[in-house]
Amino acid sequence: MSDEYLPDILTLCGEDGKNTEFEVLDIIEYQGEKYYVLLKRFEDSLTALKSSADYIVLKAVQNGEETFFGVPEHDITSAISEIFEERYNAEFYG
Repeated sequence: MSDEYLPDILTLCGEDGKNTEFEVLDIIEYQGEKYYVLLKRFEDSLTALKSSADYIVLKAVQNGEETFFGVPEHDITSAISEIFEERYNAEFYG
């Protein structure tokens, strides 16, 4: 049995038509909506170290297929971030 970590990867196509890969850090249900907490993936470790490693929050909307949107409401983004960080800290620093 392997203890190797295999992240969930989500590939999103941006408005510019370019695909970007993200690691799914968490999926959070909040006020009847589904939000994804994502971290951009990089091709190599050096590029990842040089970048800002901030996660992003996107709202998922089901309309035949799942579509993702930015969250302009700061209070919702803050609430999702707080939930995520509490879960993360409990999991890794518990």
